[in-house]
Amino acid sequence: MKNKVAILFLIIFYKLLISICVAEDFFMSAEKIFKDDKNGIIKAIGSIQIQKGAVKITSDKLVYDTKINQVKLNGNVQILTDSADAIFAKKAVLNDTLKSGVIKNLGLLMSNGSRLAASSANMQENKSRNIYNNIVFTKCVQCEKNKEVLWKLKAKKATHLKKSKIILYENVFLEVLSIPIIYIPLFYHPDPTVKRKSGLLTPKISSSSIFGYSYEQPVYLNTSKDADFTISPKFTTKEGIVLDNHFRKKLKSGELDLRTSVTKGTKIRENEPSKKELRGHLDFKFANNISNNWLVGANI
Repeated sequence: MKNKVAILFLIIFYKLLISICVAEDFFMSAEKIFKDDKNGIIKAIGSIQIQKGAVKITSDKLVYDTKINQVKLNGNVQILTDSADAIFAKKAVLNDTLKSGVIKNLGLLMSNGSRLAASSANMQENKSRNIYNNIVFTKCVQCEKNKEVLWKLKAKKATHLKKSKIILYENVFLEVLSIPIIYIPLFYHPDPTVKRKSGLLTPKISSSSIFGYSYEQPVYLNTSKDADFTISPKFTTKEGIVLDNHFRKKLKSGELDLRTSVTKGTKIRENEPSKKELRGHLDFKFANNISNNWLVGANI
């Protein structure tokens, strides 16, 4: 019994030694690993796991050419990047840093929940950019619930400029319910690492008996490090344009929150004909600590 345990221990230790030492540039483990020292080739099959720093990769098959520092991955390729984005693909060819190379037929789940699909991606670590071809992008919150993509961006090319922290699209179509609505030659938005940046927010599409079909396009303005302003024009089929505004400001010991709206909407009165009138609302909230025992504020 003791001999069997000792042999089993030696086998496990030997496999661990192979998985750790086969690649000098990164840690790798697999069900089977074959090493060709003459040609500088390492092959691995089954439950492959690779890690270098914060980058983690799994795959079914791997061929690592140590002479040219090239890693070929094939089958159920999953890459968790150092920015917490997850890439799913069938094939990938990377260098030994695991941050540069070409990926085919990929899906990208970004850390903020956005989704991007592309026919190919060229990751260029030395230029701090990733180039995607024939892409579809969406940040549709309702997609998982309704199992239908309400809106998406389609573009021939998209470039993730990591230093500028933006994703730049070329020849873009905005599609709503798979119908092209708007064409834009160039369009960009911040990447998931940016927490606050002026620009367009995710559009909202809805329908109701009062407004009919509605399309709302919020515009976010980062006015200062402790204040922001969001303008949200809503285009409706029954009530025309509704303009919503939201201003927020953090104070040293409190906060201010102001919401307003305005529209020329339908006013219905009893025993009177309905007509369009200027209408709106104001919601003002303010709170501030002036001492340990005193809080002043207002709610209007």
